[in-house]
Amino acid sequence: FYLQLNKMQRQYYYTTIQYSFWVNHYYVQQDIHFTVQKINKIVRSFVITFITHFNRSIFDKSMCRYNLNIMLQ
Repeated sequence: FYLQLNKMQRQYYYTTIQYSFWVNHYYVQQDIHFTVQKINKIVRSFVITFITHFNRSIFDKSMCRYNLNIMLQ
């Protein structure tokens, strides 16, 4: 009887450990997912700002050159 109880207890502990592991795993995955989303958002915004800035600077340069050409003519 005691052995049986011990076995059941062990089984119970094992299932609880497994369950907690799965729950933790799920939450960790969710956290990772949210973190990845945040990082993606930040990177995307950074890239967008960088690209717009870069394009603007190129546009400004070309406009300057264009104006210079007009002035030189």
